[in-house]
Amino acid sequence: MKRIVLCVALLWPGLAVAVDGILEINQSCAVETGCFPGDTPGFPVTIVGSAGRSYRLTSDLGFFGQDTTAIDVTAEDVTIDMAGFRIACSSFVPPSTIQPCSVTGPGTGVGIKGGKRIHVRDGTLVGMPRAGVLLGDQCTVRGLRVTKSGSASSGNGIRCMEGGTIEGNSVSESVSTNSTAVSGGFGSIVTGNAVFRNEGDGIFVGIGSTVSGNSVFANTGDGIQSPGGSLIEQNSVSFNDGWGLLLTEPGIGYRANVVYANGNPLNSSNVSGGVDMGGNMCGGNTTCP
Repeated sequence: MKRIVLCVALLWPGLAVAVDGILEINQSCAVETGCFPGDTPGFPVTIVGSAGRSYRLTSDLGFFGQDTTAIDVTAEDVTIDMAGFRIACSSFVPPSTIQPCSVTGPGTGVGIKGGKRIHVRDGTLVGMPRAGVLLGDQCTVRGLRVTKSGSASSGNGIRCMEGGTIEGNSVSESVSTNSTAVSGGFGSIVTGNAVFRNEGDGIFVGIGSTVSGNSVFANTGDGIQSPGGSLIEQNSVSFNDGWGLLLTEPGIGYRANVVYANGNPLNSSNVSGGVDMGGNMCGGNTTCP
């Protein structure tokens, strides 16, 4: 096996393979050589899957341009470990002092984008022009810190499609008033996230989802939204300018949430719709809305 890895490395000068077989992504290979077969020099780093299905950042990635994407995954069943590193759209390459890209238009650039069954964990994304992470069905996003993403017209911090899991992330200061900081499709699990001080809404999920244990506060839109068939439990939702919980069909249950000081004036818009399953506190009362 060691001989095979050595031969591939000799044939592809930009290829870096850790001792555990995980392929490396760093600023040098991204800009100068391409990081592995299927990738060419310059952003985005393109993962086509032919070199492997597991990848790890070994440095910060920095680029500039409102229509530039950092990592584009065209394969399925791929895992990216950011290993504590940062992807930043900044005038500094690699970024030293973060000055997010100034997005004057809609901005199409994404930190990490991909299709089905893409798994991303443990890193920071700053100033992404459209979205921090934009993935397809059955994705998993864990342990990310996403800040200052989106543009004035559109964008997300984190978005997964059907059956995704978005867990243990921090999403803040997204700048799009027309979108949602954390968005999940049908059958999503959104749990343990801190979603705060974003322009627009905090969390949106599709039908049949579970939203639990999140802290959602000080967003300029609604706190948590779902159109039906979902369970909303044990969240802290406060000081959002719109509704705390906007549950647009009666077939949504909510329980054991603390929903406080949402709307203007405070506590005027704590809960709309849904079925109170008990244990909630709304504006200091145990009866919701």
